[in-house]
Order: sequence, then C-alpha cells, then structure tokens
Amino acid sequence: MSVNQLHRVFEGAGWTVEEISKDYGEDLLVRIFERHKATQLKFFVQAKATDHITRYLDRRGGVLNVPVKAEHAEQWGGFHEPVILTIWDSRSGNTFWICVQDALAKRAQVGDSRSSKTLRIPIPCENVLNSEGLRRLCAIIRARHKRLARERQGAEVLREFLAARMGFEIEYSPERGIVFLGKPGKGTDVFFFGATSNQLLAVAGKLKKSPKQALLAAIKNLSRDIEEHEQSGKFRVMSSRTGKIESRRMTQEQLRSHLLKELERLDQEAVD
Repeated sequence: MSVNQLHRVFEGAGWTVEEISKDYGEDLLVRIFERHKATQLKFFVQAKATDHITRYLDRRGGVLNVPVKAEHAEQWGGFHEPVILTIWDSRSGNTFWICVQDALAKRAQVGDSRSSKTLRIPIPCENVLNSEGLRRLCAIIRARHKRLARERQGAEVLREFLAARMGFEIEYSPERGIVFLGKPGKGTDVFFFGATSNQLLAVAGKLKKSPKQALLAAIKNLSRDIEEHEQSGKFRVMSSRTGKIESRRMTQEQLRSHLLKELERLDQEAVD
C-alpha cells in the first residue's frame, strides 16, 4: 500500500516510477519529467510503512526517527543519485520523506559516528509528500544534480590546467575508479579509489601482500598469459564446472570477449 501510494503521487506529477525487483535496499527508481519531457533528474526511494507512527516520534516531537540498515545507509552515502527515505502512515494516509544523504551529512557534522547495524534517520514531520513536498523534493534533487555537475566540470578544468602548465597527462575514469597521472620523463602514476580500491585491498589481503605487490603480480600474470596465448593460442581460465584452472584454445575475439566479461563480473561484485 505504501508503494502504491508513491506510484499515485509521483505518477500524478507526470514522473515515471520503476520498481526494483532485487532487494539492495532501494524499492523504486523515479525519473522526473517536466512538461512531458524527460530530464536528467532521477532518484531512488526506500519505502516504509507503519500502522503506529507514534512509535517513531521523537520524545521532543517534530521528528520521526526511522530505522534503516547501517550497511544500506553507508552504501547510499556514496550514491550520485539522491536516495529518498519515505514512511507512510496508514492511519492518516500521509507519507513523510527525507533525502538520506542530507541526513547523513548532518549526522557527520555533529560527530555522530555510533557503530550499529541499524541507523535511525530523522524525518521532520513537516516533510509531507504533498504538492508542496514534491516541489521541495524536486528542488533538492535539482540542487544535488547541479552540484555534481560543477564537481565534474571542476575536475576537467584541473586536468586541463595540469596538462597545460606542468605537462601532466591525466586520464580520469570515475566509473572504473582509476586515475592515471603521466609525468614527463618519469612514467605514469596510477591511483585507485572507490570500489576498485576496495577490490584491490581485498585481493591484497587474500594474497597477504601490499596493494602495490598484488597489483604488480596481477599485471605480471596477465602479461604472461597473454604472451602464452600469442604463442600457443591458448589462455588459462577457471572452469565454471570444476573450479580448476585449465588452458583453452581461444581466438583473439574470444579472448577479448572473455576479458570484457571478467570486467563486467568485477563491476557487478562492486555493486553487490
């Protein structure tokens, strides 16, 4: 019923609502339309509902403290798109809302770093999802989108400045989480961040090596396997049936397809 209510409100504003089948913490993806035209603005929603809204009411009043999984909140904090937490009161029919990233930023500002499996996100009781609430919600999403656009522009300006003034050649891939910094006559430095950095740290931990040693070992092994493929036409892969490493004959196109699938698999692991 809570999700049905959100469909009614958002679709009534001319927006589209997609339900997310896998439970990663988000229930809906909403895309904002203006004058029947799609915009770049979109946001995720986690929908909750209650028959007893007073259970969440702060003792001082004016705020609903709504519990969410800490792992979900941590994940949402890194989303580019806003994540809106909603709670529907079945008795009044009102839906209350808050932008999770904004709420998390306020927690950080007051030094609230309590570790727990559950976080309570405060939702002001004045944040009702009516026509005025939709207007405010849209303004928050638009402001966040503009801020991220300015950050991307700033990164590009910095890249161009370093290239022009210092001769640095910088390749920045936010999707992959990699920065290549080419220094004139001094080779290239590589920096990892986000999910790619976490993957590298995990591999390094399993191998009991430093991240640098783990990365160099991976590059060395991949180079060796590619050289072997060039000579024999075979490439070492792990069998999905037995779990053992075996050599298989592959064309160049098959090898390329295999490596692309491995990248996609790693990307999916990072999302999960």
